[in-house]
Amino acid sequence: MNPSSQGGGRLRAYLEFLAAVILFFVARALAHGWAQGLAAPQWTPLIEQAILVVLLLLGYAGMGLRFDHQQRPIGAQGLPGRPGWTGEAALGLAVGWAVAVVCVLPLVIFGGIAIVLVLQPAAWGWLVGDAVFFALAALAEEIAFRGYGFQCFVQAVGPLGAALGYAAFYAIVQALLPGSSHSSFAVSLALGLVLSTASALWRSVGKLGAQLRLEGRPRADLRARGERRQQPVAGGAGQSHGAVLAYRRRVWAGCQLVGLPGSAGGAAGGPSPDARTE
Repeated sequence: MNPSSQGGGRLRAYLEFLAAVILFFVARALAHGWAQGLAAPQWTPLIEQAILVVLLLLGYAGMGLRFDHQQRPIGAQGLPGRPGWTGEAALGLAVGWAVAVVCVLPLVIFGGIAIVLVLQPAAWGWLVGDAVFFALAALAEEIAFRGYGFQCFVQAVGPLGAALGYAAFYAIVQALLPGSSHSSFAVSLALGLVLSTASALWRSVGKLGAQLRLEGRPRADLRARGERRQQPVAGGAGQSHGAVLAYRRRVWAGCQLVGLPGSAGGAAGGPSPDARTE
């Protein structure tokens, strides 16, 4: 994505960033209100996250399509449809759960957290519901804090400023949640900085790879054309000489058209195109 590339500049990118922040808070309020009336209390958090993902995805896609004329506004938010995305999602899920286990395991061993295993059928249903909830919550955070608004902010203040600004923005949003503290604010700030920096670096690597592919494509085409020109004409010497003679006739006709010397009869400037070269 390249926000404001259609003639905006940094000021326009900054205004688009402010609009993206406003859209985030509006989408949160709408998702919370609609979820209250659509589902039972135990399902409200899950429905709220699902509505928030849809509102953010469609809202930012509309902004990218309207303001920046993006051809693929959803893919520009970091969700491109490409082969192998299921494997990437599975890898991210595995890494995420591994990090969660690494973080929780010391608390279980040294912190006195008690874990109780419930193997009833209803518990497995709640496990699936919790997994879907956290997946939607993580997706909503990625769209909100590393999507369209973050990319506009990168265009406005640069990658480093955007990483610091969105890390503070993420920490402030997390501090508004019930039960937050100064410690949670510091953790959210550090986590937001790491994720924003990783997102900026990943997009820079992607742009560099795309640029290298575009620069290498003309060279590959030239090499392919050179190989085709060096290939012999199929069908033997007779057809090869016929192709050369047809080419010389086209050149001769062009010389006659522009009136070059030797193009009138062949004696003044060169042999006739029908003259056979030995």
